[in-house]
Amino acid sequence: MEASEIKDIATKCEIFKTLDEEEFDLLLFYGELKDFASGATVYKTGETAEGTFCLIISGAVEIVAQTGRWIRKMGPSEIIGEIGATSPQNKRTVTVRTLEPTSLLEWEIKHIGTRWPALLKKLKDQAWKHLAQYYESTK
Repeated sequence: MEASEIKDIATKCEIFKTLDEEEFDLLLFYGELKDFASGATVYKTGETAEGTFCLIISGAVEIVAQTGRWIRKMGPSEIIGEIGATSPQNKRTVTVRTLEPTSLLEWEIKHIGTRWPALLKKLKDQAWKHLAQYYESTK
């Protein structure tokens, strides 16, 4: 996938909208592109988060609770893994599996927190929103 295509998808992500052009290019530079086959497990409930989170570039993933209950489907320009990456426990709270071949752009939270503290706050805010959604859907 071309860098311009990745950038177009990433600019649609709400948490990146406050970055200027130079900051955005630097952020994309720090990301690592990862490809997954259909049916692959990206994150598993309870595993160590290792301080990473991803932006979905292409494909689709499903979010599954620890109980095995399906929570939701996510696609391009959405963030996954921010709960584990920003929490003090550093653990994955849900399982994320690909529903089709999927490309992700992955970052380490340490690169974000030191360069873009406002972005780190947005990731934490989003993590809380997702936690609330996941909690509600497992009731």
